[in-house]
Amino acid sequence: MAYAREMQAIVTPITKFRHYLLGQKSTIRTDHKSLKELQAQVIQTPEQQAWLAKLLGYDFSIEYKPRSENQGADGLSRAFLGITSITCSWIPLIQQELQLLSPIDEFSEAELKTGKLTIKKGLWFWKDKLFIPAKSTVKQQLLHKFHDSLLGGHSGYQKILSRLSAQFFWKNMVSSVKEYI
Repeated sequence: MAYAREMQAIVTPITKFRHYLLGQKSTIRTDHKSLKELQAQVIQTPEQQAWLAKLLGYDFSIEYKPRSENQGADGLSRAFLGITSITCSWIPLIQQELQLLSPIDEFSEAELKTGKLTIKKGLWFWKDKLFIPAKSTVKQQLLHKFHDSLLGGHSGYQKILSRLSAQFFWKNMVSSVKEYI
């Protein structure tokens, strides 16, 4: 029973954040030691087969972090069925780029007065979408992921624009997508 709950704690966020994780190397940290060897263990039950089938295609490693080193693990695992953290390689890049900027550099005073810009953990959000600065190096990576990767599938600029604009915001996004394609 505990194994199944811990597996669900891994599978649920991976499937929820699949658009960020496909084609990315990610790390899963868990306080359940037997899951550390998940990718190397022999599959013995139909339940294990079902869980592992949902993880196919993702590039991830699993790290074990003992409960004694993770004080919040117990409460979180009861509330959310496990401890899982997912890292995305380009989020720190965006944070670094935004540290060098001021909101005044990117937005007019009228835009700033609307209250649609919020700053959380060094990231800017415009209407709850992650803001990408005008001169960001991450734009090219995002365009590649949403167009050239298995996730994007060369689906045309309207669909790519729709997927990108659902999660991100940058000025002149339409022209950036059209230029890329």
